Amino acid sequence: MAEMGMLLSITAMKRALCRSILTALLLGFSASVAGAADTVLITEFMAANKSTLADEDGVHPDWIELFNPGNAPVNLDGWSLTDDPVRLAKFRA
Repeated sequence: MAEMGMLLSITAMKRALCRSILTALLLGFSASVAGAADTVLITEFMAANKSTLADEDGVHPDWIELFNPGNAPVNLDGWSLTDDPVRLAKFRA
């Protein structure tokens, strides 16, 4: 019975972590997009990727997918993502 409670607790922690990461990404990304004339959307994300999708080296990194709904290319130079309110340019394009 204690194992079941621990398992549920870990699952709840994983869900909370994924929500926190998504919120941080969206907040960081929307801050970058807010001042831009171009539109770029986050259409997919994978947080805590342990086995779903491997890269070319067989590693399972976290990732996001960006989508440009427009016809013209969007220059992402200077745009960034973050999960840290102190380091706003933690992940820079």
